[in-house]
Amino acid sequence: MNERILEIVVSPCCKSELVTKSVFISAKSDSDKAVKIIQGILSCSACQREFPIIDSIPRLCLNLFEDEKIFLRGSHVNETDDRCDNEMPNEEESKYQIEQIVRRKILIPKNAGAYLKKRIENEIKFRVSECEKQDKYLKTLSAYYKGQCNRILEVGGGQGGLAKCLTNSLCPNLYVMVDLDLDWARVASLRNPNVEIIRGDATKLPIRDDMFDVVISQAMLEHIPDHTAALHEMCRTTRAVLFVAWGPNKNSLYDFGHLDAPVTLFSRKNAKKVAILWHKMLKTDRTHEWISSELDGTFYISTGFVKRLLKTYGTVFNVFTEFCMNSLRSEYSYRGGRIKNLLAKMPMLSKGIFKLLEFLMIEPQCYYILIKLNEHNEPRS
Repeated sequence: MNERILEIVVSPCCKSELVTKSVFISAKSDSDKAVKIIQGILSCSACQREFPIIDSIPRLCLNLFEDEKIFLRGSHVNETDDRCDNEMPNEEESKYQIEQIVRRKILIPKNAGAYLKKRIENEIKFRVSECEKQDKYLKTLSAYYKGQCNRILEVGGGQGGLAKCLTNSLCPNLYVMVDLDLDWARVASLRNPNVEIIRGDATKLPIRDDMFDVVISQAMLEHIPDHTAALHEMCRTTRAVLFVAWGPNKNSLYDFGHLDAPVTLFSRKNAKKVAILWHKMLKTDRTHEWISSELDGTFYISTGFVKRLLKTYGTVFNVFTEFCMNSLRSEYSYRGGRIKNLLAKMPMLSKGIFKLLEFLMIEPQCYYILIKLNEHNEPRS
């Protein structure tokens, strides 16, 4: 953790200032002479809470893991480590470590058939080496927001692919990524050594108000039970623009990407029955346990609900059509390659289909941009 982020972080409990209570291991960067805290403790005088910094990742959340609690209770000897950034693992070593973590997270069932094995291997490949190909987000954002992107916050950044894309293209002075899952936080840290990683809760972001020019979240909101609180927190922390993407839309029939079944309109009990029957018919080898796990971690949110909430903060744009058109023009497609190639050959028809889905509010995936301060929104060409 670079010491400079102390000016933007707060206690997730009371939103008061955090100070460095102890530094056990630190390092200086040759590039900018900044001090990087590798191990230490942050403290809040208002709520009396303490938060550990372990392996350069501050753990700014209320529900700490047992090893994080032990770290806070332990005794440490102050020491300074003269290691510099050049001791970070090289690209090949980082990729190897990333793959090891991803394969621990995404296991292939022993009884999986050829279809399921291929699907899971494709997902692993995406998370390891393909998730950086996110220019469709960059192009969509750039069409609606012309302001400065000096500070970017990504909430639920997962493997850090979008962070890699945006930092390479926009070159912000500060890019902070918050994720509650420590494994994904480590993956993002390995992929993006210059990105500040925080283990934190989207519903209690440890960030000051109006701190970031751009706040972005993709494929995270549908996994948050209290997604209302998460949306308010993201709106609170952005100074100018929020780009939020999630899926599936509750109003669409099919859950593409999680359950891969027509379940969004059913109660959870009935959705499980439908998903079991659906995967049995398609012979996908998906087990009852997998279906239950996916349902437990997926919450269906309607596009209308999010639009109404965001409008209380500023001007809102549904950018589903623009995002889809940018996706058709991109070189990479994680899934649905055949459909994408077909639609790309008929751009006018494709745009009409996307516009119709958007008008009926039944688009399968949802993409919204909030311009919080209208003076930062320049007319689009």
